[in-house]
Amino acid sequence: MTEFKRTTQAVDEIETLVQTLLDGSSADLQHLGSLIGSTGATVEKLSRKATETDPARQTYGPQMREKIRSLDERWATVGSLARNVLAQKGGHVVEPSADLAPPPPQPQARRVAVPSEPPASAVSSAPSAPTLRMDALMHLVHGVFVGHGFEREENEDRHGIYRLRYVHQQKPPIVVVYVPLQRHLVTYVSLEGSNDPIKATVQIGMPVPAVQAKIDYLLLYPLLYRQNLPTLTSTPPEALFGSICCLSMPAMAALGATCRGMATSVLEDDLVWLRVVMTLPSRQVQDELASLKQREENGEVVPNGAYKIMVRTEVHRLRREAELERRMREEEARARRRAFEDPLRMDPRRPGGFPGSPLIIGGPHDLHPPGFGGRRPNPFGGGFDAGGGFGGGGFGGGGLGPRFY
Repeated sequence: MTEFKRTTQAVDEIETLVQTLLDGSSADLQHLGSLIGSTGATVEKLSRKATETDPARQTYGPQMREKIRSLDERWATVGSLARNVLAQKGGHVVEPSADLAPPPPQPQARRVAVPSEPPASAVSSAPSAPTLRMDALMHLVHGVFVGHGFEREENEDRHGIYRLRYVHQQKPPIVVVYVPLQRHLVTYVSLEGSNDPIKATVQIGMPVPAVQAKIDYLLLYPLLYRQNLPTLTSTPPEALFGSICCLSMPAMAALGATCRGMATSVLEDDLVWLRVVMTLPSRQVQDELASLKQREENGEVVPNGAYKIMVRTEVHRLRREAELERRMREEEARARRRAFEDPLRMDPRRPGGFPGSPLIIGGPHDLHPPGFGGRRPNPFGGGFDAGGGFGGGGFGGGGLGPRFY
C-alpha cells in the first residue's frame, strides 16, 4: 500500500470520527489527535514533493501530482474542522515524534535509497477500507436525518441490519432501516406503524453532496412534505379499461409513459389492443384477426402482444401509404410548376382559317391583312378590292369602288 493511499484512508477515518463526535457519540480523542498530527505532517510532505519544480528531483508524474493537490485541498477543510471539534471536546493534537517527522530535502541518491514502505506495525494498524467506508457512509446518511431535526431514539442491530427510530418535534416518528449490501447501502424509511416504506440506495465512493442530495430528494422531502409525494390514486380496472378504450392511440402512448402502472395497463393489456384492432377498418387487419380467432378455436395459444403487433404493423403501413401519396402530390405539383415556367412552352392558340371561311366572324374582322396575296385592302369598301384575295372581285362589294394603285 502506497503512502498516498494510507494518507487518504487516514483522512477518511478522521472525517468519520469527526462526524461521530458531531452526532453526539463518543470517540477516542487521543487516537483522533494522533491521527490529525501524523496525517498533517504526511500531507505536507506529499505536497512538498508534488510541488517540486526541478525535473531531476521530481518524484511523481502529472496525474499523481494532481491527486496530491486534491488531497491537500481536502485536508485543508477536514483538518481545520477536526482541530476545532477536538479542541471543543477537550482534546489536543499529538504531534509526531522526531523519528516520524518528515525528513528534510536530501540529494536524490540518498532519497532513492530510503525505503518507501513503512514499518509492519504501521501497516497492521491501518483500518480496513471497506468497513471504514461503509461506516462513514452510514454516519453520513444518519447526519442528513439529524440535520433536518430528527433525533435518534433507539438502536437495534439484527444480523447486519441497523434499525433506528427517529423522532421530530413537529413531525411523526419514523423508522429507518440501514441494510449494507457489499458496496451499497440501502436505506428504508417509513412512518411508524406504516407498512409502505420508501427506499434509497447510495454507494461507497459517491461524493458527499451527491449522497446528501439523494437522501434529501428520495427520503426526507417526501416525509417532511407529504403533499409532494408522487402517488397515483387507485382506479378500478373496469373504469380504467373503459377510459383507455376511449382514447386515441397517441393519447394511449402518452398515458403509458406517465408511470409503470399505467404502462402495464395500457401497453401490456391484450384486451385493450383487441378493442383497438376491432375498430380498424383495414381489410388486412380484419383478415389477420379472423386468422387469430381461428387458431384460438383450434386450441392454439395466441402469443402475448399479438394484437398490439397487429396495430403497430397497420400504423406503419398507413404511414407509408400517406408518405407515398404526399410524395406523389409534391411531384405532380413540381411537374406542373416546371411546365408553366418553361420558357420554350408553346401556348395553345385559336385555330385560324382562310379568309371568308366559316371560321371568320365577318364584318371588319374578315379584312385581309396587308400584303396577303400581294394586294392592299380597299379603303372605300368593306373588304378587299377586286384584285385582292384569291384573284377575284373584292368581298362584300368592295370591288365596285375606285381603285388606287
